[in-house]
Amino acid sequence: MGWRVLAASAALAGALVGCKSEPPWITKDDLHQARLPEREPEAVARMQKPDGNPSGKRSHTLLDASPGAIGDPGNAELAVSIRATVNGHPILNEEVRQACRPRLMETLALPESERLAAQQKVLTDTLERLIERELLYQDAEARLNSRPEGKRFWKRLQDKAGEDFDKWLRLAKKHFGAKTDEDLKALMRQEGLSMATLQEAKRREYIASQWLQQRVVPAFDLIGHEQIVEYYHQHPEEFLIADAVQWQDIFISLTDHGRDEARQIAEQVVRRARAGEDFRKLAREVDRDFSFSKGDGYGQKRGSIRPPELEPLLFRMTDGQVSDPVELPAGFHVVRLVHRDYAGMQPLDDKVQTRIRDRLRQEVFERESKRVLADLKSKATIEYTTQKQ
Repeated sequence: MGWRVLAASAALAGALVGCKSEPPWITKDDLHQARLPEREPEAVARMQKPDGNPSGKRSHTLLDASPGAIGDPGNAELAVSIRATVNGHPILNEEVRQACRPRLMETLALPESERLAAQQKVLTDTLERLIERELLYQDAEARLNSRPEGKRFWKRLQDKAGEDFDKWLRLAKKHFGAKTDEDLKALMRQEGLSMATLQEAKRREYIASQWLQQRVVPAFDLIGHEQIVEYYHQHPEEFLIADAVQWQDIFISLTDHGRDEARQIAEQVVRRARAGEDFRKLAREVDRDFSFSKGDGYGQKRGSIRPPELEPLLFRMTDGQVSDPVELPAGFHVVRLVHRDYAGMQPLDDKVQTRIRDRLRQEVFERESKRVLADLKSKATIEYTTQKQ
């Protein structure tokens, strides 16, 4: 689910995990280029409840309120900064922009003629994910607070969300060299980011994620051995094994030795390897290319083995076998077959069963997540703003 990895914290968290597609920090110039055009929004309602507004008239919401009517005299631009409301809860423009910031930055690499449309799609997709997050958060809040034991679980979720954010905060300060929370807030303000918005977004994201798992995971119980076997037989292409070898190679180059000397070294390597000495240690001792190859042979499947003259030999050997010296124009090779995979289907062993079970769980999670979200959307009142063209 895309909403579970919403980048409400991605401007910082993306750097913490070293994601190559996201810059570790964003300059003011980059931010200026990445911002979508600020157009005056026009409120338009889209009712998700089928019978939520039978008259067809739009209900009065925060989208209709004047700045002064919002109730916060220090927030005079709140009304025009709302992107959507979910059952009356506003999702602000600031939150959407902060969540989609890394993806907006990626659009800077696009041609100018394509950039605006791409940025608008990023914003739209991110808004939908935030709406889904909000629906799950509200569902958790309503259901859990309807009974005493649920209220205790709700409190634990709140505490865990706080711990999760504190952990993120410590990592962020360490990564950016900020000694205090205030230092990190100052860095974020320089880039147009809000710590308060980020903290609230991560709190709701954490709770929504945990709640979705609570609603979906029980469906995993339907996955039994019968379903695993059925999947195995219905998807044989996923379990095909190509003819392949894992092998080691020691090369004694004629550049460093005369042919007779190189042959003697190769024969000595064969004797020592067959006597049980570690093949990789032998390679380190006599192979001039060890720093590059680490004693491993190049290629595993037919047609990829290098040098190709070794391929027929390797596919005749058995696991653990050490070859006689193989003379080629550049020198002598001594090879050891570590393991041979024979073409066919993998057996339905514990490893394959675990792999299938994980795949089926992922499919169940995705299917049930869509079902849960579709149900929540059908019962919700969701209103969007649109951008004047």
